[in-house]
Amino acid sequence: MNRNHRSHVKLCSPFVCVALVTLFTFMAAGGRGWSQSTSTLLKDPIKTDLGYVSGMTVGEPGKEVRVYRGIPYAAPPVGDLRWRTPRPAAAWQGVRKGTEYAPAAAQYFPSATWNLQESQMSEDCLYLNVNTAAKTAGDKLPVMVWLHAGGLDTGTGNTETYNNPALPQHGVVLVTVNHRLGAFGLFANDGLAAESPMGASGNYGMLDLIASLQWVQRNIAAFGGDPNRVTIFGQGGGAQKVLWLLASPLAKGLFQRAIVEAGTNRNYVRGQTLSENNTRIDTEWESYKVSQKMIDKLGGMNVARLRAKSWQEIVHAMPAPPTGPETVPAKDDRMHLTIDAWSLSDNTVNTFDEALGNDVPILIGGDENETAMFVGYAADWLPAISHQKSNVYVYRFMHVPSNWKKAGLKAPHGMEVKYHFGDVHGTWKAPAGFRADPGIDKDDDIVAENAMRMWVNFATTGDPSVNGVVKWPVFKAVAGEDKYVSIDVKSEVQSDFLKTFAPGMDQQ
Repeated sequence: MNRNHRSHVKLCSPFVCVALVTLFTFMAAGGRGWSQSTSTLLKDPIKTDLGYVSGMTVGEPGKEVRVYRGIPYAAPPVGDLRWRTPRPAAAWQGVRKGTEYAPAAAQYFPSATWNLQESQMSEDCLYLNVNTAAKTAGDKLPVMVWLHAGGLDTGTGNTETYNNPALPQHGVVLVTVNHRLGAFGLFANDGLAAESPMGASGNYGMLDLIASLQWVQRNIAAFGGDPNRVTIFGQGGGAQKVLWLLASPLAKGLFQRAIVEAGTNRNYVRGQTLSENNTRIDTEWESYKVSQKMIDKLGGMNVARLRAKSWQEIVHAMPAPPTGPETVPAKDDRMHLTIDAWSLSDNTVNTFDEALGNDVPILIGGDENETAMFVGYAADWLPAISHQKSNVYVYRFMHVPSNWKKAGLKAPHGMEVKYHFGDVHGTWKAPAGFRADPGIDKDDDIVAENAMRMWVNFATTGDPSVNGVVKWPVFKAVAGEDKYVSIDVKSEVQSDFLKTFAPGMDQQ
């Protein structure tokens, strides 16, 4: 494997100690122990470590799901807290109403992809939603924390699909998270680094995710969840966030499994370095250079004056994000994740290659039409991830609704999401050139049911196998053991992943 792109930033013992001190400091500041007895009936409102929150019940009788929206997991990152590590949220008196979503993160608007208007966005965005099928606080259901798509610049966890009751009804507690995006979540600058006790800047949106997972550890038992069975999962940009958490020492112990859905570059080119293939990860110097472009557009001012700018001015000083899920800009001037020698010590694939990541079972894959991405998996990512001790499982999602399939569509980026959330009868957005009606039928119900069972079984046991559907083999990055599952109406085990997508790699 070509490793000429290594940053050679190594993880040292003092670094680990500092990271753990920071982690525990945040937990101590916000946590007050478990919030409810593990033997009591799950009642509304629920007591969290900061106060009571009420919710609502959705779903048909016998399959009820309790929904709690807009719960703060960190303080609003506004004013002087813009571009700082997340701070603990404030406690509240009385009962907080959790029936409405909190604002989506500040981002480009209006958003055709996400159907978001300016009024639905705010810098004050560090909130999460809990959807629980638990009947009692002692159910200890597996927990699935969803990190939304949209690259690192757009999106929200507040969508109908992501909060559909179907997935929780299969026996999990589902948490969907909002966090800082784009310039607010990624801006890196030497002035900000000088303010930081760690001498680091950037990755603020990822640090938000750390804070949300710490909230889960402190509070999810009150919602009937098991803090020792937490699965992080995400698609597209959400999967890039999962990879970052897998590589970050700050996330150690905060989750036990991970699902990566098309989280690497979909336009992988053999022979290019990972940086050239747009992994959305930069060295500190590269991050400073990209961030300087925003500073120049805003008049070349210092950090204090940048913090005085409105969030709208900050958003529109950055390049517009891609307009659709299949669009990748030819020249990518967006801000990226930063190798800061604190929260991220190296490019994520190098971290896996050196067995320095958080070693947990991983389910990784994507959709049939993402062939170039699978080449990247075979050439770089899977050989690196396979260095860990925990099992790795690989999938390729093949199914397409009948009308689109008849018209020649192969499963595009993100197709599996509607299925593993059980939202196939919800609203669909047609790919360019295809009719609006996808042609949903019984086959879609079968695929959705099986996909939900696969995802939930993985969250429950670390193995996505489903009795009567598929016995899922563990992936090994060697010829003869590089097996994966193609997910369709009939899911099947396939062989020769390396030979299929990166000929020659299976011989190395």
